[in-house]
Amino acid sequence: MSFRKWFQGHSSPVNGSRGHTLTKITENEALLVGGSKEQICYILDLSTLLWRQVITITPPPRVQFCTATKIQNRIWFYGGFDERLRKISNSIFFLELETMEFHYPEIKGNIPPGRQGHTSHHIGNGKLLTYGGNNLSGPLGDCCVFDTETLTWHIPSIYGSLPSPRYYHDSVLLPSEKMLLYGGRDSNVTGDLWILDFVNWKWRKIETIINNTQSSPKPRAGHSLTILGDKVILFGGWDGKRIDTAEFGAENDLWVLDLSKNFEWRQVDFINPPVPRDCHKTLLTSSNKLIIYGGCDAEFNLLNDIWVLKTENIWAPPQLQQLLCDFIIKNIENLMNDQKFVKELNT
Repeated sequence: MSFRKWFQGHSSPVNGSRGHTLTKITENEALLVGGSKEQICYILDLSTLLWRQVITITPPPRVQFCTATKIQNRIWFYGGFDERLRKISNSIFFLELETMEFHYPEIKGNIPPGRQGHTSHHIGNGKLLTYGGNNLSGPLGDCCVFDTETLTWHIPSIYGSLPSPRYYHDSVLLPSEKMLLYGGRDSNVTGDLWILDFVNWKWRKIETIINNTQSSPKPRAGHSLTILGDKVILFGGWDGKRIDTAEFGAENDLWVLDLSKNFEWRQVDFINPPVPRDCHKTLLTSSNKLIIYGGCDAEFNLLNDIWVLKTENIWAPPQLQQLLCDFIIKNIENLMNDQKFVKELNT
């Protein structure tokens, strides 16, 4: 048992979204685009957790499972699935944040196939690295680099043992020009961990350490990874369960991968976790609060809720957490009469 608590924020004005993008555009604002048949574009104030609609000069796209990556004063969107047209896209375009206008430039180079459920990162010098995804041909395992200055695609040669082609995985950038990849779907739901060094373009599989008192995360897809210092936070996702032939089952567990301890996993428990979900989005505020928005629950309901977690109290060792909980249980009556404690509990 651990004394940690999620806080619920304001639901968004949209009916719900899955496979949307949520991109931090300033220290206190994030932009929501896509994830629905509708043309969605909203800004979330990260300090008040209030939403406001954005009217763009050109209409926003109707896409799910694309990527959105901020590079300077533009957000670059790549790929995705247009549910209205029932089409997987290979287009890449950007939103100019100063004018809030979408632009669709002419692209050059070795243009990769269209995809959805991939990940993309800015790896410096205006270059966008994309990995994986899927299309009508099945899961993809390629790395593609787009130069946003020359508008040119490049497909690098990759070395080392390779991850299986996959989609609905997640990845984060690490220091020293590396990318960490976890989970996703190939022919099954996976739970493996890989690192790509994008200086020499070499993959390396990581064997994780399991805490003696705990197991490791279930294999999953549609989860989220968030990096904070030398820790990576894993939340939610689809666990691969099915009823008949339909996908069913979602998770709301949270795990911390400690990069400073040879990739050790540790699960973190909560009093009131969010509804289990997959295909949501997470980000960190400037005060290191973890924001979770939207996704799809285990019964295929689209979600528009927002949840907030203070991350500073999830790093304590489990033994210290247990001592704290034991103390609170034994002294709950006195603590609830302590106004300072009650105020802190509700903030």
